[in-house]
Amino acid sequence: MQGSLPIKKIYVDSRFKTAGSQSNTNFSVELSESLDLPDRCACYLDDIVVPVSYYNCDVNNNKLYVRKLTGSTESPTIDDKIVSLSVGQFNAEQIASEIQTQLRSTFPSGNGMQFICTCNNTKGTITINPNDPAVRFQLFTDVEIKSKVSNTWSGAFYDATNPCSFNDTLRNTEGASSTYSTTNVYNSGFIDITAGKHYLYLTSNLGSYHALGPRGERTICKKIAVTSNYGFNIIEAASFSGDDYIDVSRQSIKTLQFRLTDAYGNIINLNGSTISFSVVFTVLKDDV
Repeated sequence: MQGSLPIKKIYVDSRFKTAGSQSNTNFSVELSESLDLPDRCACYLDDIVVPVSYYNCDVNNNKLYVRKLTGSTESPTIDDKIVSLSVGQFNAEQIASEIQTQLRSTFPSGNGMQFICTCNNTKGTITINPNDPAVRFQLFTDVEIKSKVSNTWSGAFYDATNPCSFNDTLRNTEGASSTYSTTNVYNSGFIDITAGKHYLYLTSNLGSYHALGPRGERTICKKIAVTSNYGFNIIEAASFSGDDYIDVSRQSIKTLQFRLTDAYGNIINLNGSTISFSVVFTVLKDDV
């Protein structure tokens, strides 16, 4: 039997999260009363506002895995290092400058001028030149990183299941890396300054879901297109359709949990900003 709705809309604002919530994007809200929802009840999210206050380089994607080679090509001296980029918001030119700064800091030289990184604004790419005929290097791809560089990695330990690689931005994810030199410089793919964050995903403990996420998730209740630039708000109003709903039939709801993540499942850090949206309830017709 279909029943009447005890309430038609819940306004959620992460400012009013519970005391035990971890952040403004990984939080719970406690309702003032329990809601007993009827049969054939569904809900969807509307009036979503998400500030684009997160960085395109953060602790989840700021690592480069680099091998520096010197000496003979037959028996080179190998120096493997994890290069950590600063956390922040960068454009393509700033990315090139930051990579250059951190490469020089990680692999210091006598004159301090090894590794020159330049941005080609026409092509949208970044070039890395070791700037020393005696130096060669490899910038390992994600495939290699996850295989522990075929067990030849001699640098610091890292978690191969979560290497926090910056390669998605450089389009350096697949295949085997080349050995780069002053005569064979590294050229990135087209720089993706929003890598992994073209869409954001809002997950919840609400009801039953009718969709699979990109990594097989079953708790995603909304995919949010990032349609605004850094410093502005994403504003999205939903248009309910028969296929785009969360089944909450005969549920008793008191505590709601939400997480805002990127495509890899990392919690988005809004640097103090908050998100808001509405949970709208409806009773489905028999033909839906």
